[in-house]
Amino acid sequence: MHLLGPSIPGLRMLNITDDIKAGVIGLDEIIEDLYREGRKPDHDTASEIVKRLGSKNYIAPGSRKQYENAVLKYLRNIMIRKRNPRWKNR
Repeated sequence: MHLLGPSIPGLRMLNITDDIKAGVIGLDEIIEDLYREGRKPDHDTASEIVKRLGSKNYIAPGSRKQYENAVLKYLRNIMIRKRNPRWKNR
């Protein structure tokens, strides 16, 4: 147990803007699923991720584009760290 309470499995903090962070559940699992499907780290994939995140997370309709941009940035960063040639910056 953490000092602030129990941890939540699958919770990931996402930088929506420079000033706004949001906790989302299931992001890493969705990314792994899409990677296995052969998807590339592009805007279409980010849009699909946000769509799938909506099943477990509330995403206000007016902030959808901000979430997509944040997801795309996160996605590209983790794929670059993994140094997978199929997912390098395009």
